[in-house]
Amino acid sequence: DPSYCVWIAHLGNRYIAFNEQVWYKTTVPDLAGLIKEEDERLGISRISGTFCDPTLDIHTGAEIRTNKEIFESHGVPMELSINDRTLFASAIHTALATEVEPGVPQLQVYNGGRGMGCPYLVKALPLMRYNPKRPMAMADHKHDHPVVAISYFLISHASDERKSLINRVIPKWMQ
Repeated sequence: DPSYCVWIAHLGNRYIAFNEQVWYKTTVPDLAGLIKEEDERLGISRISGTFCDPTLDIHTGAEIRTNKEIFESHGVPMELSINDRTLFASAIHTALATEVEPGVPQLQVYNGGRGMGCPYLVKALPLMRYNPKRPMAMADHKHDHPVVAISYFLISHASDERKSLINRVIPKWMQ
């Protein structure tokens, strides 16, 4: 499995995924260092929150500390999310369906610029499908890491203030 990290700007009621990194076969201490290096490159002085799979806080027996504790000891704070594919599907759909202004979805993904953008997330989002055995849940897919990561963030921000959806016209891209 790759390790995936997405950087999201939270601007009022708008979430903009603007940067991502994917690592393969990298140890947790090295990952923490690489995340901090990327923060420095982006000019981010502190990490306000990192949401992760709850299995990162399970003792495997191979280490005295959990992976979550190792990340935190290297300066990357971790907040456990909920591993629920029904919530993933709902969070993504809601963020894309909610407009912060006419024609502008709450979740936006930047896909451009030199060394910036989220091409893997842009590729992965349309590949996600519902699980035929559990129609409300997102199906497993080999490219679901970016979608799961953004879902962790969205689930944690589900109670943020939203504009009313009453009496709105459904945009063509949602129909």
